[in-house]
Amino acid sequence: MSKKWLLIITAVLLMLSCLIALTACEGTAAGYNKYTQRKGIAHFSFECPESYEKSSYYLDSDHTSILHARHHNDGYLDSWFRVFEAGWGDYSDATDLLEKNNQRLGDSHEDYQILDRSSVSIDGVNGKKLISSYTPDTYESDLKESTLLINRKVYFDHNGLIWEIMMISIEEVAEADEPGWEHLLETFRILD
Repeated sequence: MSKKWLLIITAVLLMLSCLIALTACEGTAAGYNKYTQRKGIAHFSFECPESYEKSSYYLDSDHTSILHARHHNDGYLDSWFRVFEAGWGDYSDATDLLEKNNQRLGDSHEDYQILDRSSVSIDGVNGKKLISSYTPDTYESDLKESTLLINRKVYFDHNGLIWEIMMISIEEVAEADEPGWEHLLETFRILD
């Protein structure tokens, strides 16, 4: 075989290996981990900041709940998010769940405030977004007392299920958490 052919074959192999390497890394942004749920009644995936760890997982025939949390340097929780969907409960649809949760928080926290209420699209499905703030009850021992929480929630209906995606941050880190929240919503995929 001539040197020319060896160079051509080497160049083609090098290009193929580069193409394979680039394709294998596609999909997860730097600083984020991808999570895929393929068990239970709903299948989905999303990317979340690397600083979050899965801290609880609940799966049964009626619903799935995945909680990821991040702890502050002093050991207290400073932010967490949950993906939850259910095919049960006293809720007729996602809007009903939003309204009842909103009412419950308003009734139980005198400093409860709605900061934003708008429409949103999650993987092509229309939903509602509600951002609020309140000071939690003292029984929430993983939080410092008198910590104002910023509560971000998205609700939508899909395939007969009510979906809720939420992220709660203490006030001190809420602004810094916003890009991670937006990235989670942008990368959330329903896997039917």
